Amino acid sequence: GLASIKVLDQKGEIVADASRELPGGRRTREGPLSVFGHKLGRMEMIFSTYEGDQRIRGIHGLYLGLTVGFILLGAAGAFFLSSSITRPLSDLIDGTRKFGAGDFATRVPVRSGDEIGELGTVFNAMAGRLERFVSDLLQIQEYSAELSSHLVQEELHATVIRLFMKRLMVRRALLLIKE
Repeated sequence: GLASIKVLDQKGEIVADASRELPGGRRTREGPLSVFGHKLGRMEMIFSTYEGDQRIRGIHGLYLGLTVGFILLGAAGAFFLSSSITRPLSDLIDGTRKFGAGDFATRVPVRSGDEIGELGTVFNAMAGRLERFVSDLLQIQEYSAELSSHLVQEELHATVIRLFMKRLMVRRALLLIKE
């Protein structure tokens, strides 16, 4: 706002003065005062920059608030974006470790249809096939052990029968000799 107006004559003496105190800084404008081409003196106007400063401070505050808000929003967005990438990868790493430790029933959750989700789907399919393969191998091992046990028992029976037959033959031979 306008803080003061001073009219000075040609000698620089104040002819009229309408001043009031306003807070803030000052800005001065001055120029010649003439009427119908006759130079009467000069006019000096002083403006307060307080209202403008207040508006600028308000705008700075608004911009600062918006900047901080956008930074926080960007940080939150980055956090959620990175979580959406790292969580499925962590699940896949955990599943791979469990599978490598012998937990063949391990599957990983598939939360998306992107490349990471596709990797999880492929892992789960591979884990299913390997689980069935390991299960089949364990079954074959059981059958082999059972068959081996039967073969050992049959071999034992055959050996007992052979020994029995030899003994029987020895007794017959002894009886024949005695006769």
